[in-house]
Order: sequence, then C-alpha cells, then structure tokens
Amino acid sequence: MRSILAVVLVAITGCAGEVSSVPTTVAVTTSVTSDTTTSAPTQDCGSVPYRVGELPERVVSEEATADEIPQDQFTTLPGTTSRLWFDGEGDPAVVLVRGALPPIDWPGEKGEVFIDGARGVAGPLDDGTWMVAWFEGQGQGCDQFFMIFYPPVEPSEVERTIASLNRTAG
Repeated sequence: MRSILAVVLVAITGCAGEVSSVPTTVAVTTSVTSDTTTSAPTQDCGSVPYRVGELPERVVSEEATADEIPQDQFTTLPGTTSRLWFDGEGDPAVVLVRGALPPIDWPGEKGEVFIDGARGVAGPLDDGTWMVAWFEGQGQGCDQFFMIFYPPVEPSEVERTIASLNRTAG
C-alpha cells in the first residue's frame, strides 16, 4: 500500500511543477423562493398637533384640499399627515409633516432650534428651501415632525414661524 501511495504522490508532485497564471472565475448563484410577503403597516398619525401662530408674509391661504397638494418628495410620504399653506401665486409656501423625518440627506449647515420645548435642527438646503426637523418622546413614527419652507424665504421668517408653534392635543 505504501508503494502505491508513494507513486501517486510522485505523480501529483510532477504535475504540479507548472502553474497557470490565467485567472479562473467561478459563478455561484443562489435563489430563495418564498410564498409569503410582509410589509410594515402604515401608521395613522391623525392630525398635526401644532397651532402655527405666524407664517411668512407671502402666505395668503390656509391649508389646501388633498387634490391641491403638490406631489413632491415632502408631501408624498406614506403614513404621514401634512398641513400645507400657499402663497399668492398658488404655489406651496410651507408644509408641516407629522409621521416622518425629512426623506433626503441634509448635508448643509444646521442650527439648533426649540419647537415648543422639543429640540430640533433647522437650516437651508442647496435649492433655497429651508428645513426644520424634530421629534418628541422616543422619536418613533408619529412623534417625528418636519417643516419645509419653499423658496423664497428669509431665515428670519423661519425663526418667527418656529417660535410661534404651539403643541396642541393629539
């Protein structure tokens, strides 16, 4: 038995002297099938529990009906509740959203603000829009809020509006 093993080792060693430098690629495909799907239930946050005492001067109309709300990245978040105000041209001026934090990266400068006792951040986006974001309690779901001030808007108008927010029941 030892002689056969020695012959096999010598034969293998002799073949191993020349090594190929051609790379080899091995493709592995894995597939999984499932008969069930799951999705998180959409939350029902109810109305936005803030009274807005002061808005930018260009705001002329109170809130919009559902068919008047523009479909943008801020107003189309599933499970959120929004309040929207328009300017004299019929364009959106301010939106207040309950049920989410802003859906975009916010790499710009931010400053700390307080919204009726809750700590938040505010600052401009690259396109001239101003954003304010905060949360209450544990910051889950319906405890998340943000406001968008569509351009043109002055920082002082944002500050006055934030200072005028008063939490109501809900």
